[in-house]
Amino acid sequence: MVKTHRAIVNRCRAKQLCWRIGSKQNTSLWLATVTQAYCFGLLIGLGNLAPAQAVTRLDSRSKHCSTLRLKPAATTFSGLGCDRPQLSSPKSTTSMPPQTDIDPQPTSLPENLVAPENLVAPEDLVASENPRTPQNTATDNLLPQPRPVLPTLQAQTETPSTDTDLDLDPQIIEDSPVLQRWLEEIPDIAADVKYDPAFRTQLRVGYAQFPSTDQTGGIHLGIQDAFIGQTPLTVSAEYAANFRGDRSLFGIDAQYYLLPLGWYGNVAPVLGYRTIATPDFDSSGLNVGFRIILIPSRGGGADLSLTQTWVAPGTEDEVGITTFSAGYALTSEFRLATDIQTQNAFGDRESRVSILLEWML
Repeated sequence: MVKTHRAIVNRCRAKQLCWRIGSKQNTSLWLATVTQAYCFGLLIGLGNLAPAQAVTRLDSRSKHCSTLRLKPAATTFSGLGCDRPQLSSPKSTTSMPPQTDIDPQPTSLPENLVAPENLVAPEDLVASENPRTPQNTATDNLLPQPRPVLPTLQAQTETPSTDTDLDLDPQIIEDSPVLQRWLEEIPDIAADVKYDPAFRTQLRVGYAQFPSTDQTGGIHLGIQDAFIGQTPLTVSAEYAANFRGDRSLFGIDAQYYLLPLGWYGNVAPVLGYRTIATPDFDSSGLNVGFRIILIPSRGGGADLSLTQTWVAPGTEDEVGITTFSAGYALTSEFRLATDIQTQNAFGDRESRVSILLEWML
């Protein structure tokens, strides 16, 4: 109790001392301001040293403060079993109103609160506010209902359109085999590249010229790339002879194309039999070699080919045959082609040039 009174007296004296020092230093306004700030800090520090649970009475505070001519400014906290004073700032012009007592343990609920058992669920509240009446149901039926988008898109994806009506001249469709095929069904492009040949079988007939045999003329017949089923194996045959009868050639060969038939180029080994008769040499036997074909236009529109074979290889009658051929389509079924061939034997060389009309099958 004595310590509490001393602390209060010390605070009051410190405050009175600060105001006196500030009044004496009125000659220097700046120094007075600094002094007052220091005193207020000292006053706050002394206040913090007071016991936190000091119990005093208001009349004793009034007695000590009246002795020092200070006006008591304190805020009373009631309802907690004690009164704790708090000194207000000297610059404060308003004081806090006294707070009412708070009961820490209320014994009853306020009237404006509702007991938990009387609460209403949100869905029950919505149902009670918007009852489903026959009139509301009829109104909802008039509103547009959302459509399921995903099933519709799946149905469109799984079921391709079969509408083949095109705003085209019928003559254009009739003249285009590709368009007719696409109108019948959508082709499998991957299967076409692998199995559908980019070149077609040709039946060949034409005129042959033999420059190395007194420029005699003759005939040239043949078939090129007759496919064996749906395989890359083809068979070719040719016959050429001059009208004088001293120059002839006959052969049949098989080619097996190594690359997909739908590509714009291919290569194939060649294996067959061939017989050659000329005024200077004769040869017959196994024909072995290779064939390279380039196809600028699929479907027989145009192609270039180079064939190199050897007849009776490894014997004294060996003959090397080099043939270059080029063809260009005139119509969808007929082509014009040229065939140039050289025959190289030991010490002799023969040649042939043919102009052919090819019928594409």
